[in-house]
Amino acid sequence: MIYRIFVEKKDNVQARKEQADIKTLLNIDATDFRLLLRYDVEGLSQDELNASLPSVFSEPPVDNVYLEEIEIPAGYKAFAVSYLTGQYDQRADSAAQCVQLLTKKARPLVKCARVYLVAGVTDEQLTAIKKHMINPVESEEVSFEKPTTLARVTVEGAPVQEVAGFIAMTDSEIANYHKSVGFAMSALDLAFVRDYFKSEKRNPTETELKVIDTYWSDHCRHTTFATELKEVNITSENPVIERRTTCTKICIRNSTATVPTNTLVLWIWRRLAQRNLKRTANLTIWIFPKKSTLVPFALKRKLTAR
Repeated sequence: MIYRIFVEKKDNVQARKEQADIKTLLNIDATDFRLLLRYDVEGLSQDELNASLPSVFSEPPVDNVYLEEIEIPAGYKAFAVSYLTGQYDQRADSAAQCVQLLTKKARPLVKCARVYLVAGVTDEQLTAIKKHMINPVESEEVSFEKPTTLARVTVEGAPVQEVAGFIAMTDSEIANYHKSVGFAMSALDLAFVRDYFKSEKRNPTETELKVIDTYWSDHCRHTTFATELKEVNITSENPVIERRTTCTKICIRNSTATVPTNTLVLWIWRRLAQRNLKRTANLTIWIFPKKSTLVPFALKRKLTAR
């Protein structure tokens, strides 16, 4: 059996704030704005519900509680908003855990929604308010009808489709496809991905391209750090470090820099090299002691962009 609980703050600061936001941002002056939390709970007995109402779902000194239904006064328009299925709902999860601690039994199923009651607005204004209040990425408007169960039904997903003809695309077709999908990577990066799958002799799936695009994003690769460094000189005031430091001359295309052979510094320069050398290229490093007349030797490494 599913129990439905509505909880409303007696002094609803959040409702007043949202009413003020609507007036400021949407220029809609609602005469009244109410906000209630709705809990649908499955897996409790009547006694367990009564015990959890004042200890889990509400605070009697500051909350009003309504069971099963709420009265919508004349002149008010109502709508309810809940997280999309699959989105994590911290309030529902916390309530379920607290009820389990209280009953010392199996954790009940809890589904939450925010219920808004708005007075003094037209249907057109209500539509604008809904658009403002509901983020379609994570939430949706839900019905006031009580469900028969809160248990999730497992739905078998359809097979992920391959991107037909991807490895046969020309550079111009890759650019058009890149623009239509809105990748974070550049069109040149996408062409590099095409060449890779061409070597695999198969087209990628949409999921594979999206995963590559995510890990190729600025958050992972810092692609916006494109400053060209012509010469960098790093010294230390610590004489011990100064004595033990050797110099490394790193030539990346036309860029030359003198830096300490410190693991962290070399790692930073490696990242810079990856920025300029997206595909596979040679990075030549000359290592020699300070004030040495010895002929430097070259260490060639290959860097491949991630």
